[in-house]
Amino acid sequence: MVSGIRVLALFGSIVLLASACAAAAGGSASGTGWIVSSLDPMAKAGLDFAFACAPSDAQCLSPQASGNYHDDGTSPAFPNGVKIKLTDVVPGSAFGLWPVTGPVPDQRCAQAQLTYLSNDPNVIGSGTASVTVCDNSHGMVKTADTFAIQLFSGPFAGYQDSAPLGGGQILITPAPTTLP
Repeated sequence: MVSGIRVLALFGSIVLLASACAAAAGGSASGTGWIVSSLDPMAKAGLDFAFACAPSDAQCLSPQASGNYHDDGTSPAFPNGVKIKLTDVVPGSAFGLWPVTGPVPDQRCAQAQLTYLSNDPNVIGSGTASVTVCDNSHGMVKTADTFAIQLFSGPFAGYQDSAPLGGGQILITPAPTTLP
């Protein structure tokens, strides 16, 4: 179990989730698509990712993660945009799945603290990131899935973006004991 307060910045507002975040044995989250760039509202940020806990890893002590993220927008702080490869879950942190109560019924969310490598040949380095995704395609009310990323260290420290997917899909498959 991982416990604490999770902060999601979705749709430009802050949502605090105080919960015991269940590390989900056998749970997974994956997705591909795009969101609007936080650097340039006329540009897109593309994403593809996969997080998973093995069914045999009851406490999700060895979660796995991979993916890519590229924001094609530019700004003075990030003149070439942001291009990263998501590599591993940060040691000591766990990939978590949790049910969320709020404006979106039957929402499923997942969060992972990850390491990343720059995919920009002009920007060398690595750092840490937090990725939060929500699968909003369950139940009677279906809304756009959401993706949020925040880069804490490394060459793109300070970058963040969060928005509903403009295209694509996020799929979260919880472990049977994690969510209904």
